[in-house]
Amino acid sequence: MLTLPGLWRLIRHVVRGYVTDAEKVAPDPWDYRGALPGIVEVQLAPQYWIWQTGGLTAETASRRLDGFAEALIGRIAGHHTDGFLLDAVCQEIEGLVPKLPDGEAKTALIAIHVLWHALVDPAEHCPEAAAFIDQYKAVLDTPSPSAFTVSLLSDHPMPAWSADDWVAMAQARNDARYIKNHAPFPAAIDALIQLRADELEAAGRHDEAVTFAANAIAELPGNEALLTWEARLVAHNHDPNFDVHAFLFGERKVDADKEPSGREQPDESATEQDGGASDNG
Repeated sequence: MLTLPGLWRLIRHVVRGYVTDAEKVAPDPWDYRGALPGIVEVQLAPQYWIWQTGGLTAETASRRLDGFAEALIGRIAGHHTDGFLLDAVCQEIEGLVPKLPDGEAKTALIAIHVLWHALVDPAEHCPEAAAFIDQYKAVLDTPSPSAFTVSLLSDHPMPAWSADDWVAMAQARNDARYIKNHAPFPAAIDALIQLRADELEAAGRHDEAVTFAANAIAELPGNEALLTWEARLVAHNHDPNFDVHAFLFGERKVDADKEPSGREQPDESATEQDGGASDNG
């Protein structure tokens, strides 16, 4: 019989022998910072990352368009004055788009490219960019949230989509709100997609129009402009001339002599850019 000290010596002998004879395996890397208490991860405001190259893929295309739209709305509304340049990103898009199948990601990348060049002085467009736009801009004629975003935030003409086209797109976007990791868009743009389905009212489909009005409110609960618009719709006193410019940008505006990048821009181009969003409303 071994005494307790003897058992302890035996245990130590076995453990040391195992450590000595066991196969040596390299330790897995471990980032201890993730285990520290009191850490909160947040995403930077989009104007600080949308211009970065090297990470653009089909999986991140919708997120990049979402960030671009959010940064542009904030810039025009005067919420921030940070400039951003997407020239290098557009060059990356020109190389990536031809390799992608038709779909949401490809359309989002084309939308980024077309929207950026709609905001830049045409004299600064490189030949490759102009050729790319000529080749792919027809994609934006098909109903999609990306195409709507381009028309909403630039002077790109709003396509003549039917009421059923708007309804299909609005319903798809509303369904996407309940899907994990769905393609994001600023809440104001999603609300306007639901709002545009009010063309059903003109077609005599009042109950359906009211349903999409509720969807628009759900995107921005408590928004006075949307609540007033919905109340008039429900009361059969619908006003189709919703002030999109005030809804997106409010009363404040950035210096009209500068484009979002902060580069100087001729007055004529600035006027066209600033007026494009309101004309589409």
